[in-house]
Amino acid sequence: MTIKAVLLDDEKHCTKGLQMQLEEVCPQVEVIATFNSPIQAVEFVTKNNFDILFLDVEMPQLNGFDFLKKIGTPAFDVIFTTAYDQFAIKAFKYSAFDYLLKPIEDEDLQNAIAKWETERADKQKHNPMRYDVLMEQLSTNIQKKLVLPTAEGMELIEVDDIVCIDSDSNYSRLFFADGTSLLVSRTLKEFEDMLETKGFLRVHHSHIVNIKKMRKYLKADGGYVVMSNGRKVSISRARKDQVLEVISQISM
Repeated sequence: MTIKAVLLDDEKHCTKGLQMQLEEVCPQVEVIATFNSPIQAVEFVTKNNFDILFLDVEMPQLNGFDFLKKIGTPAFDVIFTTAYDQFAIKAFKYSAFDYLLKPIEDEDLQNAIAKWETERADKQKHNPMRYDVLMEQLSTNIQKKLVLPTAEGMELIEVDDIVCIDSDSNYSRLFFADGTSLLVSRTLKEFEDMLETKGFLRVHHSHIVNIKKMRKYLKADGGYVVMSNGRKVSISRARKDQVLEVISQISM
């Protein structure tokens, strides 16, 4: 299957280089148009059918996020290209968007296309709510929601509703206050990176907890915490001091 792509970057050498790179390492991708001006690209992307827009974040006329706001929820998928920007990258992760860091490595490009093909086949990829969540993250600078890939598609989750997260091989299972749980195709490490500044703590190689949802610490069986939903979460020996320090700070 041929994947039709459009490239948008204000730097001509970037669009030219990415097009050559795609031709070389992702021959299934056909670049149907390239633009170095977001203003000029608006009409084309709203009137033509294609699969993926490779969208630069940092552009002087109209940055990548403002470009998306201008065109509304698109019918195509977006892969952002960006220099290192921790806040933007965290917003991408929260809203389940793919991104490529410049300079773009061949392997990263191939992986992004392979992931798109897999998720497109599972009908997971194109979900309008992802755009709403992304814009919310960017406008408030506060990550309140996550868009998470599941076997059925995508789930929109309130961060504060998560009680704890368990590792399940290359998946993770989220547990909620109402006693329900959700298996998602993300590793525990990915959740640790996303949530470490949002009041979540890794207490074991297999467990992450929402600090606000901890109710008890018990010394038995090597130490564990009881969460607001009644779930008992083991604490590893290596992380016990950190957990106790966090608990002592809460009680101050």
